[in-house]
Amino acid sequence: MHNASIHHPPTLAELDAVLNGLGAKLLGWQVRALYLGAQASTSFGLGPHRLLGHIFGGEFVLGESIDEMNANLGVIVGYWNRLLVEKREGALALSRVPMSTPPTTGELAALASRRAEEVAWFVHGLDAGGDDPIEFGADGQETLRRLAEASAFFKGFHEVLGSGADESVDKREETRANLERLSEVALSEMITLSELSDAVRAEAMAEFRAMEGRPTNDGARVARAMKVGRNEQCPSGSGKKWKKCCGATVH
Repeated sequence: MHNASIHHPPTLAELDAVLNGLGAKLLGWQVRALYLGAQASTSFGLGPHRLLGHIFGGEFVLGESIDEMNANLGVIVGYWNRLLVEKREGALALSRVPMSTPPTTGELAALASRRAEEVAWFVHGLDAGGDDPIEFGADGQETLRRLAEASAFFKGFHEVLGSGADESVDKREETRANLERLSEVALSEMITLSELSDAVRAEAMAEFRAMEGRPTNDGARVARAMKVGRNEQCPSGSGKKWKKCCGATVH
């Protein structure tokens, strides 16, 4: 059971503890990558509540009491909001993988495997929003291509490192540097896609507001946009106030 007295944005370790206690299908770092992908989706209604099936893989119970359920859900949703803050502050990063100095071949193989899985879960998050690649425009499609290429490189590194060959210290250090550079590239592409998605949503909202209330060719009128007060709950289902959730990205 998670301690309901924790009020700061939940850490990855706290998310892991809740997921482990509930028997979730995913680990915290996998949920992190899933969330990053979902937040890069152009879908307006995609939030953590719609990802619970991915996280738990079927039927699940979030706690034995209302208080416990609320506390656990607060961590699961709170971590989504933590990532939104990290994104806004330019502090996004991929998950950390323990590494010795110098790294072992096994550790390098684990790093390559982790990064390939993170890209895969990021794409799962995008898929949850139902995005068609064309929605991201030519730049977005090129970004997706580079991300797929990075994933292929990670898988290639893992295959070579997992072959059992014992590399020299210098070679292992070189491999770590290459994996770290490739990790930076993958993260950069994820962030770029998220920024493109923000622009797509902002443009869609601007077009909607420009058209609201105006007559169409057949005499019908475009419905007015739902208005959400800054202190009201965000319609994304995050449980946060609008100004601290989706409203924080509206300028």
